[in-house]
Amino acid sequence: MALALSACLGSISASAQTNPAGSQWEFSQPAQSLHDALLSFSRKTGIEVVMDGNLVRGHQAPALQGRYSSSEALARILAGSGFIARHTASGTLIIERDRAGAVIETDVLRVGAEAGSGGGGDIAREMRRLDQNLLSQQPNYSGSVEDSLRLLPQVKFDLAAQRAMQQGEIKPPLISLSGGKPYENTYVIDGLSNNNYITQPLLSVNGRLHQSRTEYTRNVGSTPEATPQTYNLNVELLENIEAHDSRIPVKYSGFTGGLVVAETRKPDSADVSGHLYWRHTQDGWSKHLYDPRALGASSDFEVSYDEARQPRFIKNNFGFNVNLPVNERFASIISYDTQTSHIPLTYYAGDSAPHVRRDQSREAKTLLLSLGGTLDNGLDAQLSFVHYDYKGNYYENRAINSAHDEAQETYDLSLKLEKETENGEWGFKLKHGFMSSMRDTQTNVYMPWRTYGDKNWGDTSGRAAAWGTDPSSWRYGWMTAPGYSTDGSFYGSDMRFGQKTMQAVFDYTHKPFAVGNSEHRLSFGLDTRVVFGDLDTEESITWQSGNYLSLNYPLAPGQEGVSYNWERTGGQLYDHYLNARDITPAYSSKARNRTFSIWLEDKIQMGELMLQPGFRIDYDDQFKNYNFAPRFFSSWDVMGKDRIHLHAGVARYYGGPSLYYSLYKGLGFYRMTRTDARDVKADGLLHWGPTIRQVLRDTAYEASDLNTPYSDEFSFGLDYRAPAGFAIDYNFVRRLGRDGIVKRVNTSEYQVAASNEGRTYYTGHTLSISNDYFDDHYFRLSTQWSRTTTNYADFSSPMVSASSRNTIDYTRAIFKGELVDAAKLPWGNFNPPLQIVGYYQGRFGDHFDLASTMTFTRGNPVLLQNAIVRLDDGMDIYAYEQSKMPSHFSLDMTAGWTIFRSSQQSLRLSVEAYNVLNRKRPIARRILSQSDGSRVFVDTYAPGRSLAARLDYRF
Repeated sequence: MALALSACLGSISASAQTNPAGSQWEFSQPAQSLHDALLSFSRKTGIEVVMDGNLVRGHQAPALQGRYSSSEALARILAGSGFIARHTASGTLIIERDRAGAVIETDVLRVGAEAGSGGGGDIAREMRRLDQNLLSQQPNYSGSVEDSLRLLPQVKFDLAAQRAMQQGEIKPPLISLSGGKPYENTYVIDGLSNNNYITQPLLSVNGRLHQSRTEYTRNVGSTPEATPQTYNLNVELLENIEAHDSRIPVKYSGFTGGLVVAETRKPDSADVSGHLYWRHTQDGWSKHLYDPRALGASSDFEVSYDEARQPRFIKNNFGFNVNLPVNERFASIISYDTQTSHIPLTYYAGDSAPHVRRDQSREAKTLLLSLGGTLDNGLDAQLSFVHYDYKGNYYENRAINSAHDEAQETYDLSLKLEKETENGEWGFKLKHGFMSSMRDTQTNVYMPWRTYGDKNWGDTSGRAAAWGTDPSSWRYGWMTAPGYSTDGSFYGSDMRFGQKTMQAVFDYTHKPFAVGNSEHRLSFGLDTRVVFGDLDTEESITWQSGNYLSLNYPLAPGQEGVSYNWERTGGQLYDHYLNARDITPAYSSKARNRTFSIWLEDKIQMGELMLQPGFRIDYDDQFKNYNFAPRFFSSWDVMGKDRIHLHAGVARYYGGPSLYYSLYKGLGFYRMTRTDARDVKADGLLHWGPTIRQVLRDTAYEASDLNTPYSDEFSFGLDYRAPAGFAIDYNFVRRLGRDGIVKRVNTSEYQVAASNEGRTYYTGHTLSISNDYFDDHYFRLSTQWSRTTTNYADFSSPMVSASSRNTIDYTRAIFKGELVDAAKLPWGNFNPPLQIVGYYQGRFGDHFDLASTMTFTRGNPVLLQNAIVRLDDGMDIYAYEQSKMPSHFSLDMTAGWTIFRSSQQSLRLSVEAYNVLNRKRPIARRILSQSDGSRVFVDTYAPGRSLAARLDYRF
């Protein structure tokens, strides 16, 4: 990789040519270590500097006296050191030297860190930043931004993100930061938002907090589930990634969880360079671990009708990125990545071909084009285009006519301009993006038949059908067993969502100026964003699960929703029918959100103390709120030698737009019911009753009546740059999340309304230690203790559910025998109380390299529902008991062998091994109720030992 780096890095003289002298500073630096000289340079100029901690150790810099521009000063500091410097488009300086033959580098040492993250020499930022050297080496199961963050214990993962029985899936896992739901994080790529605001992922079954999903799949009856990002980039296309869980700079907003910032690779005009890669894995290279009781009626793991169980899969990942100089100042990058997965399952295609092998498939393709460089006037410009396309085809378990495709496609065009002037630096970013999320179904009719007569493909238990036999009861003829033989898909109809995003961002940072004994660095910015959403859905008919047998007479022919058995069996089997159906008419809607923001901050240096006050004001025309978000951070260099820093901060963060409820407003269905078995007359006609209109999303609320969700933070941290290459960082975060958007349900009046009753409380302690003392070896060990309590799992969670029979209050619960506020219930997902992550990366000789991730996780708490309890006020609440998953340890490794290397190219073969020790790791737990009324606990497991092979060619 260093061969490619050496082609990308320009010399300091080249950088000076593209950044002409403007601003000048007075320097008075003695001869000192290169590290300290660059630290002083960064503090003086405010320019962020990135370097390899190993390389600079032991190097000295000459004294620097006089008035110089930043380029002139840097050239004098680096003179004779053998190092070179390169400006990135974001204004960062990268200091490196050409080390022929090196394949990996250690983690970067950063000085002059970005304002808001703690000040100069910010070890905290080092600990949460992953550069390309780490990204290209670490084990990464999906190749995604999210999976790369497994090195950081403060990033929590969905329990269902990696299941042993679903290893054919390719979507990135869902993550949580600082107690936030995945859709409550903000994703930023190259300084611009990349969030999905219309089809955000659900996290539970029917919104229930205690029912964490155990399959990483789509949610029944929901929208076509897209990912939290509008497009998902493979880490091979990125320069670096940072995850922020606290003290987040004021220029970022739109989250109550955390912030994930990624930068794509920057075009470089120095030389042609590139990278081709291929990765392969399959079911034969993986151990499937499962609880046999989870197989249900089918005890044969190898015979699966359902995406929730994938005994066979083949996955491939291929991609390339090529850097092509256009002229001396401009270059282009062409990058392409494709992931495919084929999952052969058993499919019931009808009586003519009852059980056939048929592939479900998943495919994600990403094209990234970038053109960038520096104009004669010193203006840095970069134009980027991204096309992302995900397609998956699915079918339901033991169902005919159930095939349906789901897709997410994004086009994104962005422009980024930056320039250093005499008085400071300014930047302008512009984006136009379009995302569509859609579902295409084989049929728009869904019929959940009980297994009886010719409806005999869905149940394999051998149980006989059962039905009511009392002619005086409405249960007369009503079937209760065995299982279902489904016709069609529960998803019902074709559905398409569209999101169009336009964003413009301007920011300016003034050069440092003195006021008395303090030095100030003032920054401000403007951000405007418009998000348009639209929804189009076709008509669908969903028959309900009320199955009846006509016990007295055969049914008249030609009626819908009838299985005719009497005539063909000579009266041995009854005719069988469904007694209710919901008709959802075709529906279209549009929604819009406009956000206008202004922010201001000042970084004040007073000797060894740095203060950073700031605020931002956001106006949101969806909720029609003016949101004032103050933030204040501080850092104190305790010894004055950039060794020990204390950090503290308080901040308020406001959430981003959500068009989900606005788009669904007014979407409804009509329910029709017909004769039960007692009323079937000799004519055999099933008579429909009056039509009942039920509204799924009611107009009983206005978005302007809602508050914007927000989270208040207090944080405290300490970092210490110790001798012998050690760096130590401790961080404490306390978050209070309020006004989360949830819903209130009144089934008696067929109303669903949004409300601001969601609350989340989070506390986290993180301790990290890293070491890069030895050449070609890097180690880090991080641990976090945390606790998250919340009263909602996602935006579909109900706070109150009222019906004609009872009213369930979800704001309260019985927990451990006591009546408690539901916001004090431990979150049943993303909530391991203790997580320890160790990472090692090293090189042995000229050809072999190794990277490994070791993770210990204390079991996630699991809420198990007991009986419903009625309170004195007439409200019903749930009672819970707490269980927890067993603690577990896992070891993932990547071993690489450089087959050959020349001055211009290299070929590397690597093997990735996950769960090397083949430990049985439970990740989720659910309850199966038995026929005798007892309960059985069924665990879901992460994959056992699994392997993948990878080939990388660099030139």
